[in-house]
Amino acid sequence: MKILFSIFSIFIFSNVFAFTLTNQQFVRFDNKKDILVHVAQDGCSASGGYTAQELLDMAMNGAELYWNTVETANIRLARGQILGVNANGLDTTQFYSEVFSYRNQIVIGCSSAVSSTAAAVATSRGSDRNIVGVVLFRDATANFGRPYDTTSAILAHEIGHTLGLGHTTFAHALMQGSGGSLGLYKLTQDDRDGLTYLYPHDKEVGGCLGSLGTIYDVNNDDDFMNGPLNFIIGLILILFVMRRPFWRFKLSQLR
Repeated sequence: MKILFSIFSIFIFSNVFAFTLTNQQFVRFDNKKDILVHVAQDGCSASGGYTAQELLDMAMNGAELYWNTVETANIRLARGQILGVNANGLDTTQFYSEVFSYRNQIVIGCSSAVSSTAAAVATSRGSDRNIVGVVLFRDATANFGRPYDTTSAILAHEIGHTLGLGHTTFAHALMQGSGGSLGLYKLTQDDRDGLTYLYPHDKEVGGCLGSLGTIYDVNNDDDFMNGPLNFIIGLILILFVMRRPFWRFKLSQLR
């Protein structure tokens, strides 16, 4: 039984990577304590769609249910306002150009130009290199009618992208690619690790604990070496706990 536990533990240590980051240069918000979340004034025009105020309320509900609960991250999403800009008919690039002056802030809109449920982008431009995050919710009747908290979770997922988080492989995480946690109304530890990695209170954790992080930058080839490293560290820790040489394991112990 002890060896079966060891094999299982090694497997866990060798597969701790989950999160991806949306940018290799780690573009992130500067004013981390208070990132304002705004909404375009036109809301959703399709039948059954949301008003601008409803979009803002659901976005902030998602912020409170998810990202604002991560005490280990030095970040807070704060309620903004309804802006005098329109989003409908625009794609993310066009909408970004409309709200470019709202540096280090997030702006949400509703647009028929979005083909998926929702889309998000965050880019730094201009001489100050400040980041602007935009989220577009698809303006289509078929995209409405979900439970309130589920739509809030969708918006929180997209806000996660603007904060710098990519998709994770963890099945029940908010940032899972197919919306794995929609309906769970809570973050997994993987989600929390990702946000904390991008927005730490102080310096990043180092040493052994730092090497066992779950963050993986898909654009950084050097990170491919961390998988074997975690496997070796996990094996050493397991052998240390068992306090016996690995070569003394006998087949009979598996019974």
